[in-house]
Amino acid sequence: MIVALHTGLRRGELLNLQWRDIDFDTGDKGLVMVRKSKNHDIRYIPMNTLVREILMTMLRNITGGRDESYVFAKPDGEGRKSIRNGFDGAVRRAKLGKHIRFHDLRHTFVSHLVMKDVDLRTVAKLMGHRDIRVTMRYAYMAPDHLQAAEDVASAADTCRAAERGVALGLHKVFIEAYNSTKIGVDMN
Repeated sequence: MIVALHTGLRRGELLNLQWRDIDFDTGDKGLVMVRKSKNHDIRYIPMNTLVREILMTMLRNITGGRDESYVFAKPDGEGRKSIRNGFDGAVRRAKLGKHIRFHDLRHTFVSHLVMKDVDLRTVAKLMGHRDIRVTMRYAYMAPDHLQAAEDVASAADTCRAAERGVALGLHKVFIEAYNSTKIGVDMN
């Protein structure tokens, strides 16, 4: 569950994760490659320290250093089809109530990203959202971003208005200069 909480992986993406998808050498702490995503796009998720430590421990302890196919494998090495029992047990032990779903871990991940001021396009890329509108559901969690966007828009409007004013003023000067030279010009 910790890996899901800190990567935003969907349940199916987590269960389909293979050791070949874990790259401990790329970036600061490594990358998780999601090959089997909901929309069939490959995406990369940087690991944080906790995810890296958990996965490295699992690699040594659970697999005995062997290259098992699935990260979250059953004892026989086959991939798991469900984690419901483990998840439900953890929720019960944590006394979180019956309303918690596995997908809530994904929502928590994206909510934390938005609240930490990660821009929404980056969030969409990490989450595997093809349509930014899906990610925009979380925009309300970053009111500072909304205000900053409004401030940028207002500043841009002010600049455009000033540019129009300067352009209009220059246009008038050119017209006046043109008219003054036209009057003094002898056409003969």
